[in-house]
Amino acid sequence: MESSLDLSVIIPHFDCPELLYRLLSTIPPHPGVEVIVVDDNSEKKPDPSRLSRFPHVVYYENTSGKKGAGTCRNIGLEHAKGRWVIFADADDIFLPGFYSIVAKYFTAEEDVIFFVPTSRYSDSGEPGFRHEADAGILLRYLKERDHKSELLVRYYIAAPWSKLIRRDFIEMHGLRFDEVLASNDVMFATKLGYHMKRFQVSPETIYCVMLRHGSLVMRKSREVIEARIDTHIRYVQFLKSHLPGKDARYVFLSRAFKRSLGLLNAARRIGVTYFLSTWFRFIRSGIPIVSWRLITPSFVWEKITKTLPNMKRESRFYTGR
Repeated sequence: MESSLDLSVIIPHFDCPELLYRLLSTIPPHPGVEVIVVDDNSEKKPDPSRLSRFPHVVYYENTSGKKGAGTCRNIGLEHAKGRWVIFADADDIFLPGFYSIVAKYFTAEEDVIFFVPTSRYSDSGEPGFRHEADAGILLRYLKERDHKSELLVRYYIAAPWSKLIRRDFIEMHGLRFDEVLASNDVMFATKLGYHMKRFQVSPETIYCVMLRHGSLVMRKSREVIEARIDTHIRYVQFLKSHLPGKDARYVFLSRAFKRSLGLLNAARRIGVTYFLSTWFRFIRSGIPIVSWRLITPSFVWEKITKTLPNMKRESRFYTGR
């Protein structure tokens, strides 16, 4: 029996109830929309009386014994009834008019609709940088619509938010998030990109990433880095085994090579021994860590003008957890 619900919004939550209420207030109640909140064993759980103010919200707790946003998103998928699914993080927000924009696609035949994201600093409200890479890829695709720009849409954009995904497509291909401490979304997005037959990129913006101290993406503990390294190796191996060699090399040089360098730098911060073990893991996994790109003027210029300033800006959001 076909569901009468158009949309399921799935939100993992951990220890930020006030921010969750802020997010929920940006989702207009509608009879065709369900909002699924899955709490990840928080010490600061959402207040039931506050949640009751949002009648479209269904609340679950992660009782699986496995912590993490990936587990919570999977629990949300198990309970979802909407024809379409969209994911959100509890500390982000939807932008005004978001529902009227996504509703235009409820009768679409595509598997996935991508929307250009944006980001903002929580403390100042100033524009952030967190969205820039994904937005740049989507805007490039809208302009060029060639094979290379399509490859980046399919295999570069790992974040689950700002995508409207057909739920029967998710179930048809058995797509689930990795139940790990970090990078739980990378393989979900990679397999989604591999399997999707039809997709559309909208120039409209429905979602804003809010940068704040302690968000998962900013954590740099050894356990988090280890999870990211493991996922990165699986990501590169997936590209090599599923894509033609030329396409895999293009995606690797466009995204994964920078990621390899970033992870090596993170490993270096932990210690020389861990750095060397990570280096040799990459070599054993067939991941190149030396490239001619390291000495090209464009790569050096990008490091100077973009990467280093972004690292300085994001340093105030790091946490030692």
